[in-house]
Amino acid sequence: MKNEKHLTKFDESTVISSEVKELPDHTLKTYNLYVCNKPEKRGASGRMIPAQGRPEAPLLLAQMAASLGLEPSEKEIKALAEKENNGLYLWDDGGVCAIARIAFIGERYARINTVYTFPEKRGRGYAAALVSALAEKIVGDGLITTVLADENNPVSNGLYLSLGFATDGKIYEYLKNGVAHSENAIFYIR
Repeated sequence: MKNEKHLTKFDESTVISSEVKELPDHTLKTYNLYVCNKPEKRGASGRMIPAQGRPEAPLLLAQMAASLGLEPSEKEIKALAEKENNGLYLWDDGGVCAIARIAFIGERYARINTVYTFPEKRGRGYAAALVSALAEKIVGDGLITTVLADENNPVSNGLYLSLGFATDGKIYEYLKNGVAHSENAIFYIR
Protein backbone atom coordinates (compact mmCIF):
# COMPACT_ATOMS: atom_id res chain seq x y z
CA MET A 1 0.00 0.00 0.00
CA LYS A 2 1.33 3.39 -1.00
CA ASN A 3 2.44 5.92 1.61
CA GLU A 4 1.49 3.56 4.40
CA LYS A 5 3.29 3.72 7.69
CA HIS A 6 2.91 1.61 10.78
CA LEU A 7 3.87 2.48 14.32
CA THR A 8 5.08 -0.55 16.24
CA LYS A 9 5.58 -0.60 19.98
CA PHE A 10 7.33 -3.68 21.27
CA ASP A 11 9.45 -4.19 24.37
CA GLU A 12 9.15 -0.50 25.25
CA SER A 13 10.62 0.69 21.93
CA THR A 14 8.82 2.30 19.01
CA VAL A 15 9.56 1.42 15.38
CA ILE A 16 7.96 2.62 12.16
CA SER A 17 7.52 -0.28 9.76
CA SER A 18 6.09 -0.53 6.27
CA GLU A 19 4.16 -3.78 6.54
CA VAL A 20 1.69 -5.55 8.76
CA LYS A 21 3.04 -8.93 9.81
CA GLU A 22 1.34 -12.13 10.89
CA LEU A 23 2.12 -12.58 14.55
CA PRO A 24 1.67 -16.01 16.11
CA ASP A 25 -0.35 -16.10 19.33
CA HIS A 26 -1.61 -12.53 18.81
CA THR A 27 -5.13 -11.30 18.14
CA LEU A 28 -5.90 -8.18 16.16
CA LYS A 29 -8.18 -5.33 17.21
CA THR A 30 -8.85 -2.50 14.76
CA TYR A 31 -9.82 1.06 15.65
CA ASN A 32 -10.94 3.95 13.49
CA LEU A 33 -8.86 7.06 14.06
CA TYR A 34 -10.92 10.26 13.94
CA VAL A 35 -9.73 13.87 13.92
CA CYS A 36 -11.66 17.09 14.43
CA ASN A 37 -10.69 20.70 13.81
CA LYS A 38 -14.17 22.14 14.24
CA PRO A 39 -16.42 20.24 16.66
CA GLU A 40 -20.19 20.30 16.34
CA LYS A 41 -21.63 21.77 19.52
CA ARG A 42 -23.89 19.24 21.17
CA GLY A 43 -26.08 20.23 24.02
CA ALA A 44 -27.67 18.19 26.75
CA SER A 45 -28.94 19.35 30.08
CA GLY A 46 -26.16 19.61 32.60
CA ARG A 47 -22.54 20.70 32.49
CA MET A 48 -18.96 19.47 32.27
CA ILE A 49 -16.98 19.37 35.52
CA PRO A 50 -13.48 18.12 36.46
CA ALA A 51 -13.58 14.57 37.86
CA GLN A 52 -10.77 14.96 40.36
CA GLY A 53 -12.05 14.53 43.89
CA ARG A 54 -15.50 13.33 42.81
CA PRO A 55 -16.51 9.98 44.38
CA GLU A 56 -18.37 8.92 41.21
CA ALA A 57 -15.20 8.92 39.08
CA PRO A 58 -13.78 5.59 40.34
CA LEU A 59 -17.20 3.94 39.96
CA LEU A 60 -17.51 5.10 36.34
CA LEU A 61 -13.93 4.00 35.59
CA ALA A 62 -14.54 0.56 37.14
CA GLN A 63 -17.81 0.06 35.23
CA MET A 64 -16.20 1.14 31.97
CA ALA A 65 -13.25 -1.23 32.48
CA ALA A 66 -15.61 -4.12 33.25
CA SER A 67 -17.66 -3.36 30.11
CA LEU A 68 -14.43 -3.73 28.10
CA GLY A 69 -13.48 -6.96 29.83
CA LEU A 70 -10.62 -5.31 31.73
CA GLU A 71 -9.85 -5.96 35.36
CA PRO A 72 -7.76 -3.11 36.80
CA SER A 73 -7.23 -3.23 40.53
CA GLU A 74 -9.12 -0.91 42.84
CA LYS A 75 -5.76 0.71 43.60
CA GLU A 76 -5.12 1.44 39.86
CA ILE A 77 -8.59 2.95 39.42
CA LYS A 78 -8.25 5.06 42.54
CA ALA A 79 -4.78 6.26 41.47
CA LEU A 80 -6.09 7.46 38.08
CA ALA A 81 -9.18 9.07 39.58
CA GLU A 82 -7.18 10.95 42.21
CA LYS A 83 -4.13 11.83 40.11
CA GLU A 84 -3.65 15.59 39.80
CA ASN A 85 -4.27 16.86 36.24
CA ASN A 86 -5.60 13.44 35.20
CA GLY A 87 -7.59 14.89 32.29
CA LEU A 88 -10.81 13.26 33.51
CA TYR A 89 -14.08 15.16 33.18
CA LEU A 90 -17.64 14.31 34.13
CA TRP A 91 -21.02 15.35 32.77
CA ASP A 92 -23.25 16.35 35.65
CA ASP A 93 -27.00 16.74 35.28
CA GLY A 94 -28.25 16.75 38.86
CA GLY A 95 -25.85 13.86 39.39
CA VAL A 96 -22.92 12.43 37.45
CA CYS A 97 -23.90 10.78 34.16
CA ALA A 98 -20.79 10.27 32.01
CA ILE A 99 -17.01 10.41 32.01
CA ALA A 100 -14.35 11.16 29.38
CA ARG A 101 -10.66 11.94 29.46
CA ILE A 102 -8.16 14.06 27.60
CA ALA A 103 -5.58 11.31 27.67
CA PHE A 104 -2.78 12.78 25.61
CA ILE A 105 -1.72 16.29 24.70
CA GLY A 106 1.04 16.76 22.13
CA GLU A 107 2.35 19.68 20.10
CA ARG A 108 -0.47 19.52 17.54
CA TYR A 109 -2.94 16.93 18.76
CA ALA A 110 -4.86 15.91 21.87
CA ARG A 111 -6.69 12.59 22.24
CA ILE A 112 -9.95 11.94 24.04
CA ASN A 113 -10.62 8.49 25.46
CA THR A 114 -12.31 6.78 28.41
CA VAL A 115 -15.77 7.83 27.16
CA TYR A 116 -18.44 6.07 29.20
CA THR A 117 -22.00 6.74 30.38
CA PHE A 118 -23.77 5.03 33.26
CA PRO A 119 -26.08 2.44 31.59
CA GLU A 120 -29.19 3.92 33.22
CA LYS A 121 -28.29 7.39 31.84
CA ARG A 122 -27.70 6.38 28.20
CA GLY A 123 -29.66 7.75 25.27
CA ARG A 124 -29.88 11.30 26.64
CA GLY A 125 -26.88 12.80 24.83
CA TYR A 126 -24.57 13.07 27.85
CA ALA A 127 -21.52 11.43 26.22
CA ALA A 128 -22.04 13.49 23.07
CA ALA A 129 -22.26 16.71 25.10
CA LEU A 130 -19.15 15.80 27.09
CA VAL A 131 -17.06 14.84 24.04
CA SER A 132 -18.27 17.98 22.26
CA ALA A 133 -17.29 20.18 25.23
CA LEU A 134 -13.87 18.51 25.50
CA ALA A 135 -13.27 18.87 21.75
CA GLU A 136 -14.19 22.58 21.98
CA LYS A 137 -11.72 22.96 24.86
CA ILE A 138 -8.97 21.22 22.88
CA VAL A 139 -9.60 23.21 19.70
CA GLY A 140 -9.76 26.38 21.80
CA ASP A 141 -6.23 25.54 22.97
CA GLY A 142 -5.12 25.48 19.31
CA LEU A 143 -4.92 21.70 18.97
CA ILE A 144 -6.56 19.10 16.76
CA THR A 145 -8.81 16.67 18.63
CA THR A 146 -8.44 12.93 18.02
CA VAL A 147 -10.38 9.89 19.21
CA LEU A 148 -10.23 6.16 18.57
CA ALA A 149 -13.30 3.96 18.18
CA ASP A 150 -13.42 0.19 17.92
CA GLU A 151 -14.35 -0.33 14.28
CA ASN A 152 -16.98 -2.86 15.42
CA ASN A 153 -18.78 -0.38 17.67
CA PRO A 154 -21.39 1.44 15.55
CA VAL A 155 -22.54 3.63 18.48
CA SER A 156 -19.08 5.16 19.05
CA ASN A 157 -18.35 5.54 15.35
CA GLY A 158 -21.71 7.23 14.74
CA LEU A 159 -21.24 9.52 17.74
CA TYR A 160 -17.86 10.83 16.58
CA LEU A 161 -19.01 11.35 12.99
CA SER A 162 -22.08 13.27 14.25
CA LEU A 163 -19.80 15.58 16.27
CA GLY A 164 -17.76 16.73 13.27
CA PHE A 165 -14.95 14.18 13.45
CA ALA A 166 -13.59 12.77 10.19
CA THR A 167 -11.99 9.36 9.65
CA ASP A 168 -8.22 9.73 9.33
CA GLY A 169 -6.99 6.14 9.32
CA LYS A 170 -6.93 2.94 11.30
CA ILE A 171 -4.98 1.72 14.27
CA TYR A 172 -4.23 -1.96 14.52
CA GLU A 173 -3.57 -3.22 18.01
CA TYR A 174 -2.07 -6.66 18.40
CA LEU A 175 -2.76 -8.34 21.71
CA LYS A 176 -0.94 -11.31 23.16
CA ASN A 177 -2.84 -13.31 25.75
CA GLY A 178 -5.40 -10.50 25.81
CA VAL A 179 -2.81 -8.01 27.07
CA ALA A 180 -2.40 -4.55 25.54
CA HIS A 181 -0.37 -1.46 26.41
CA SER A 182 2.51 -3.51 27.80
CA GLU A 183 5.60 -5.30 26.56
CA ASN A 184 3.21 -7.73 24.81
CA ALA A 185 1.45 -5.03 22.78
CA ILE A 186 2.25 -4.21 19.19
CA PHE A 187 0.61 -1.25 17.47
CA TYR A 188 0.41 -0.36 13.79
CA ILE A 189 -0.95 2.94 12.48
CA ARG A 190 -1.90 3.31 8.86
